Amino acid sequence: MFKTLVTAGLASTLSLLAAASAAMTITVQEVGNNVEIVASGTIDLTGANLFASGVPGISGGSNSGFGFIGAGESLVDVYDLAAPLGLFGTSDNLAPAQIHTGGFFGIGGDGGVFAVVEAGTPTDGPVAINATSIIENSNFTFLEITAFGALSATLPNDTITVVFGDPVTVPIPGALPLMLAGLGGIALKRRRK
Repeated sequence: MFKTLVTAGLASTLSLLAAASAAMTITVQEVGNNVEIVASGTIDLTGANLFASGVPGISGGSNSGFGFIGAGESLVDVYDLAAPLGLFGTSDNLAPAQIHTGGFFGIGGDGGVFAVVEAGTPTDGPVAINATSIIENSNFTFLEITAFGALSATLPNDTITVVFGDPVTVPIPGALPLMLAGLGGIALKRRRK
């Protein structure tokens, strides 16, 4: 009895872990003088509505005002998203990437309403995807990316998360304690008068 309970518990835990891991993440971050777009994880297209198949000439890049972010370069299939990503900036122009590795994955359409995958990607369960694109000599300001943090979109059986790293981490300036001490001194002097 105990062995059956342990086996059942282990099986249900493993199935929950497998379902939780079936997710795609696109990470967009500034690396030196470039913007790097990395798509990694698994995508489950089961039940997704195919919008277009074998679309040529798609390569990774960014168009923040159109809701497109993608990594890789390939012929692609386009699927409707159940819940779109939304816009993440104001640019009207596509900034294509110059360097591509791996397959292809992206989100696109007016407001990020499509999941874009390499043509022929299986639709009968989770599929691992790893793709990277680099937009050389660029940054978030040039690409007009204004959303930072994470945005999510969904397919019938999956979640896609796009994480925009902060373009610049602003540390507390070293002069802050000195400034606070100075303001405190001014306040004390005014109080004594």
